[in-house]
Amino acid sequence: MPGGPVELKFSPDGIEVFAIIDKSKAGGMPVVSEQVLLALEEVGAQDFSIDYSMIDKMIRAQSQPARTYPIARKVDGYAEVSISKDKMETTIIFSPPKGGRDVEMDTALAALAAAGVKYGIKQDALENMIAQRWYNEKVLVAEGKPAENGEDGRVEYLFNVEASTPRPTIAEDGSVDFYELNVVQNVRAGEPLAIKTPPTPGKDGINVFGETIPAKQGKDIPFPAGKNVEFSSENPNMLIAEIAGQPRLQQNRIHVLPVYEVQGDVDFSTGNINFVGDVIVTGGVLEGFTVKADANITIMGPVGGAYLDAGGSVFLNKGMHGQDKGSITAGEDVTAKFLEHVM
Repeated sequence: MPGGPVELKFSPDGIEVFAIIDKSKAGGMPVVSEQVLLALEEVGAQDFSIDYSMIDKMIRAQSQPARTYPIARKVDGYAEVSISKDKMETTIIFSPPKGGRDVEMDTALAALAAAGVKYGIKQDALENMIAQRWYNEKVLVAEGKPAENGEDGRVEYLFNVEASTPRPTIAEDGSVDFYELNVVQNVRAGEPLAIKTPPTPGKDGINVFGETIPAKQGKDIPFPAGKNVEFSSENPNMLIAEIAGQPRLQQNRIHVLPVYEVQGDVDFSTGNINFVGDVIVTGGVLEGFTVKADANITIMGPVGGAYLDAGGSVFLNKGMHGQDKGSITAGEDVTAKFLEHVM
């Protein structure tokens, strides 16, 4: 302070403040730290970065020969950069100036460059921080772009791969037909069975350092082509039936079987049978039920008043009691041990 015991002097560049105690001006009283702080305020250096430990050292040494102590320094605002462990996010904190200049864009960009940040810098976030003087707040200012892993190939089946559950047909009037249980699946030659979606390659990412993050490629999946199926000539990622028959998924392969076999009787557990190939019944056919095949029908057990309709031949291992209502229609031969009262 002017005329006081604490004398201050600025460095030539105006950045540092030096102090010395002139005991001759202290009036025999010891100088205290409050006098030093008051002297800094009077020269406009109260906002500088003040070295309180150095002031304390000077106060304690005032009984010794006078010497000059650096007690304050002008400090510009600065930026501290932090980068996440995965190198995908960069945050920045602006520390306020102490007598120096505020943080400006060149300061922030220089700090990011020094940290190696090259990609995903959010210019608008930095501009807001600078314009609004956001000090001592952590702000996200750069983000990498994650890798997008490829999708694995997949196969969509166009038929029911599970065993069909018998379900009666319900008419529009609400009546229930227990003879039509819809257990047989049919396909014609050329009908689609499955479509394959190929794997995708994925897209590489990039971290805030500008380093490439390799994407994982999608895994391919074998196309499960089995017997009597082929690839579509129009779409190599589609399997179609080569023949008419029953589509089945067996041991992870698609097959089209030309024969539909009923293990046991055709009754209320199976419903009527309508198939585009051959039908073999290991049991018999109960009264009122229909067995229809585009090809041949073979029945090992007795047939009651049922309805048999074959595009090819009908083979009855035992015979048929038609009860004057059962019928046989065949495009070719009918072979049976006996036929009674068959229409």
